[in-house]
Amino acid sequence: MEKRNIFFERLVKFFTVILFTICSLFFVGFLPSFCESAPSGKITHKYLFEIKPDANKIGALNQPADIAVDVSGNLYAADTVNSRIVVFDASGNAKFAFGRHGTGKEELSAPMALTVDSKNKKVYVADSSNYRIQIFKTDGIFLSSIDLNKDKTGEEKDVRPIGIAVAGGGNIYVSDADNNYIRIYSSDGKFLSKFGGFGSENGKFCIPVGLFVDADDKLYVVDMNNSRLQVFDNQGNFLFKIGSAGDARGDFGRPKDVCVDENGFIYVSDGANLVIQIFDKNGEFIDLIGAEKEVDLQFASPFGLAVLNGRLYITDRWRNSIRVYEIEEVSK
Repeated sequence: MEKRNIFFERLVKFFTVILFTICSLFFVGFLPSFCESAPSGKITHKYLFEIKPDANKIGALNQPADIAVDVSGNLYAADTVNSRIVVFDASGNAKFAFGRHGTGKEELSAPMALTVDSKNKKVYVADSSNYRIQIFKTDGIFLSSIDLNKDKTGEEKDVRPIGIAVAGGGNIYVSDADNNYIRIYSSDGKFLSKFGGFGSENGKFCIPVGLFVDADDKLYVVDMNNSRLQVFDNQGNFLFKIGSAGDARGDFGRPKDVCVDENGFIYVSDGANLVIQIFDKNGEFIDLIGAEKEVDLQFASPFGLAVLNGRLYITDRWRNSIRVYEIEEVSK
């Protein structure tokens, strides 16, 4: 059994390398479109380092999805295939992990998203294949869970959470990917309302994924298969949208996640185009990360995003790592 597991692990790693190589070659074809115009000069970015935990200490990441950061700079990564959350300090050193595969109250199954409430020292995890939200303390101690199927209607599929965000007032927003809704829960887990539904009109979705709530309680929703970002107020009223399908600056190919920094700059992980696109608060394109010609600075599969105090954190699923960048607003 042990030999078979080792063989399977090596096989997965082999195909991961092959896929990354193909993605890197394929990405070169997008460079002309992305290089048609120069960045605005409003923001600069600098690559700092890559986080890859020591496999002999805490175990390697396996296709990490979302990432979150607390006020102290600690990172929380949804280690999806390993069904756990891995916590790092601000320097990228692995501190501990919590969760394991299963259906029990402290267990997870393919968690795809998470968010941190630093004020109340809580971590909210989208326990995607268990159709629930699991809530832990920031030290990994289990607190409670929300059964997302409890309040679904008869015609709805199981509520599979792919994105999660918590507003300052405590309301919890969940991307219901299979039913194309955003579901809203109170801080104590009571279902409040939902909005959206399938479609391409404003306010409709085709597989909503990453979520983010900014300081003004605006909700940002990555509408993956409509290749756009939609922005709503805290009641789900449509405000504006960014992007459409394409490979030019400002357009998306299967975007995955979003975050907004303290200055209002919006970051979107552009999954098929293999870059991170940056916009100002009005939705105007500013810059992108990942279009460098050096292969080592390109992405294999950019996914989760988090930003705090001038540092941007990006999970690269096929590299099984987290990239860290310094972000700086250019003085006017």
